[in-house]
Amino acid sequence: MKLLVIGGGVFLGSAFVSAALARGHQITVFQRGKSSAVPPVGVERILGDRKTDLARATGDWDAIIDTCAYLPADVRGAIEALRPSCPYLLVSSISAFAALPEPGMTESAQLHQQDMSGVEAVTGETYGPLKAACERELMAHAAHPIIVRPGLIVGEQDPSGRFGYWADRIARGGEVLAPVAPDLPAQCIDVHDLAAFMLTLVEQGARDDFNASGPSDLTLGEVLDTARSVSDSEARVTWVSEAFLEQQGVGAWVELPLWIPSADVSLAGMLRVDCSKARAHGLHCRTIADTLRSTLAWVNTPAGQASLARQLKPEREQALLAAWHDARQTSG
Repeated sequence: MKLLVIGGGVFLGSAFVSAALARGHQITVFQRGKSSAVPPVGVERILGDRKTDLARATGDWDAIIDTCAYLPADVRGAIEALRPSCPYLLVSSISAFAALPEPGMTESAQLHQQDMSGVEAVTGETYGPLKAACERELMAHAAHPIIVRPGLIVGEQDPSGRFGYWADRIARGGEVLAPVAPDLPAQCIDVHDLAAFMLTLVEQGARDDFNASGPSDLTLGEVLDTARSVSDSEARVTWVSEAFLEQQGVGAWVELPLWIPSADVSLAGMLRVDCSKARAHGLHCRTIADTLRSTLAWVNTPAGQASLARQLKPEREQALLAAWHDARQTSG
């Protein structure tokens, strides 16, 4: 197949290009060229800004894969420039759902419905509604829409550091501060499994929307236990209460990854989404041990270490642990 990938330079886009090459497809990527990454041998690259230059990528494509549409205008502009009759796969997000209040939410859950016209700033508050608006544009104007809504994407080249933090922290050993309890949900999907699934959908000529993440019963305790085994670490995990974390001003999700405060009731099911539809259409997920191995290899590189810049710092962690133990001794 002749595939046009909008993006394709980093993380998911890069993983998709590698998967497509491995299956013998002909790949062209349309990129801004701001990343230092160079496309693999055999991949054609067209440089430009998607807002103004996508007409350069007009061609007889068998499918278009859009990995970097964040604004509805991005999708509308691509369809107007390329006028595709082929499948157009949009990478959306489970954040497009208006709420995920309980485990097991499916593709039928309500999406954000806000009018996002004129909104161009992508923030924690606007990201989900903008992704939902992107989906509406695709469904309204694409001849053959495919929507994939990933959960937490993890693995090598992950720039967020959210999963890499735990692989790195356990490998360093010592006493590790962890949020709440071992049964905290930790559903995620390896970037290579997501890329392979997206390619399978394109090859199948699917025409539907799919939640895409790993096993919904994965817990943070299992992740940390597996990380200890994979890295041959003697790390000791100390689980601290949510009340303590909030009292100490610890930032959820980013500073202390995978912790979603219980007060965010609309997100209670965010890491336990139903992905049975995706599995029925070819989604296969590797073991969490395999993902941790590749993640650990990545975070041991300079780029991987740089990805951990926003996570809990060692000196902050040690101060928190000391405060936790002092509080328990005082109350005891």
